Amino acid sequence: MVTRRSTGPTAPLWCLTYSDLLTNMLCFFVMLLMFTTFGMKKANKQKSQALSSAFEQPMGTPRNQGVYQWLVSGGKGVLLLPNPRNVSEIPRIVRRLKTQIQGLNMRDQVLVASESDGVKIRMPAKAIFQGGTASLKPEGEQILGALATVIGESKHFVRIDSHCDDRPAKSSVYPSNWELSSARACSVLRFFTEKKGLEPGRFSAQGFADSRPETDGITEEGRENNRRVEIVILAGKPKARGEPQWE
Repeated sequence: MVTRRSTGPTAPLWCLTYSDLLTNMLCFFVMLLMFTTFGMKKANKQKSQALSSAFEQPMGTPRNQGVYQWLVSGGKGVLLLPNPRNVSEIPRIVRRLKTQIQGLNMRDQVLVASESDGVKIRMPAKAIFQGGTASLKPEGEQILGALATVIGESKHFVRIDSHCDDRPAKSSVYPSNWELSSARACSVLRFFTEKKGLEPGRFSAQGFADSRPETDGITEEGRENNRRVEIVILAGKPKARGEPQWE
């Protein structure tokens, strides 16, 4: 019996060794790139960054893609998440505020809402102030103390707005509702900064008197809705102040 050999084209034997060599080199450089990206020690950080930059253009891995993305382990794979520096803190702040308010006796009157400019906390003036004054009640300090716990966890600017109804102020200390509303806003601000030690540069206070009513102030219920204090946690974070250009 005669066995015929194949006469078709075949690759030389040295191609097998050459392909194995290329595969091993590819695995080596991939592992080298991974080691320079993850688990870097401070002592070798500069060297690793230089090596990583050398591979960045040839390997086609921009800083916001591939191995440079933030990763978290998933069920059976890897879940790619956006950079946490670009994630808004507003939803977390809302959840924390509602949790704090649950333990208060006035939780039905202290309202929290997420708005386009940040988080608004609304409270009736009678819940935190003595009638016709800017003096805080003990219950009011309890409410503000619960809010201060959450406000102190972030670095956002905080604006305090105080509103009155359309009735004239009946006090020699406050000639009009402008003075009364401004004094109430400042009382809340001083509670946060002086008693709770929060950073004063984050806070501002505004008094609007009866210029921005919430509802129709003809009825007593409407006037009570207009007598309110609103604490607004602004979405923007503090920025470094530059030198003004005076003209």
